Amino acid sequence: GANHRVWQRETYEQGPDGKVMTHVHSYTELATGLNYQDANGQWQESQELIEAFSGGAVARKGQSTVLFATPLHRTGSIDMQTPDGKRLRSNILGLMYVDTATGDAALIAQVQDAAGELISSNQVLYPNAFEGVKADVQYTYQRGSFEQDVILREQPPLPDAYGMNPETTELEVLTEFID
Repeated sequence: GANHRVWQRETYEQGPDGKVMTHVHSYTELATGLNYQDANGQWQESQELIEAFSGGAVARKGQSTVLFATPLHRTGSIDMQTPDGKRLRSNILGLMYVDTATGDAALIAQVQDAAGELISSNQVLYPNAFEGVKADVQYTYQRGSFEQDVILREQPPLPDAYGMNPETTELEVLTEFID
């Protein structure tokens, strides 16, 4: 099934009457996203694999399918189909400070034209992804999860440069979901 697999082996023992007895030993492995159904409806073991193609990359050997478009600033650059058939199209808009005490917000960096590159079998990196702050965006595709991380390559401007209290201000990634 989608989140389990049964492992089984048999051993044989000859009884006192000479008949062979079969002993079945089994256990059930449980893990989120363990298997996916292929185009023929057959269960296949999920693979943490992203494959490059002209204009982007695709992860399609798991319960969720994800298309990674290049460039990153394009509307709907990340297009995910969930196991229950939902389509989640998203893109990063920028980095912002939000003062949790006052509700004030300030955009400190906008996403820019950044090309994605496969850096491992299950990770896409968009280097120098922001205008205004040196930072990359990294996506990691795993059988039970999908992650979006921002990797800061320099200290962003401090919150007080925007008139915000550093004690109550958080740095947030502004991500837009289209679908």
